[in-house]
Amino acid sequence: MGLRELLNFKTSKHDEDEIKCRIRDLITLAAIDGQITDKETAFIFSLLRKEGINVENYPTDISSVHDAYPSDNDKKIKHITQMTALMMIDGECAEEEIGATVRQLLLRWG
Repeated sequence: MGLRELLNFKTSKHDEDEIKCRIRDLITLAAIDGQITDKETAFIFSLLRKEGINVENYPTDISSVHDAYPSDNDKKIKHITQMTALMMIDGECAEEEIGATVRQLLLRWG
């Protein structure tokens, strides 16, 4: 835990952009099979609430969110773990979900 978290300062612009990017990726992944289920919605909201993220503070138009992936390995692992858990939440893991997620992250993370 860093000093900012210990002192509970506001998040930086980069942190805000990473959060928006993660929300966008989770929503995009949930919708990849053509619908976002109640379980998927509840899971996404639950993840964000656990981190103290108020989703009402973020834009509803995810198409305008730019890539802002973490450079820190722990944050990368968290990002991909959350996406993997979301893929499994409905008891099915469609090939499109796996392929799209892996391809997206590999291309963007380099």
